[in-house]
Amino acid sequence: MKFYQATKEYLVWKKARKIASPTYIQNLSNLKQFAIFMRNCDLNQVKENDVLSYFTLLQNEMDIENNSIIPKSAALRGLFKYWNERVPDCLNYEFIPIPKKEPKFPHL
Repeated sequence: MKFYQATKEYLVWKKARKIASPTYIQNLSNLKQFAIFMRNCDLNQVKENDVLSYFTLLQNEMDIENNSIIPKSAALRGLFKYWNERVPDCLNYEFIPIPKKEPKFPHL
């Protein structure tokens, strides 16, 4: 199954469990971005190294902060947790790191 198709099925399942609309939209956006990065490969082709490469690209080349990577990581973990129960050769969601939240000073 292609990654984006797996994403759509996962989000239909999440929406049936009353996921909040903003969370749904954010998860859809984050998972679409990863699907583009992976060129919409098959779900079972995604490896731990691909996820780490994606996060490295975001941090080092796109200057994305850890706090902005946390929702992307959480979306990927949720997707793979869902598919781990259904597809045996899928990436284990526990291999997807969640960066530590960095404290920010409030803007005055």
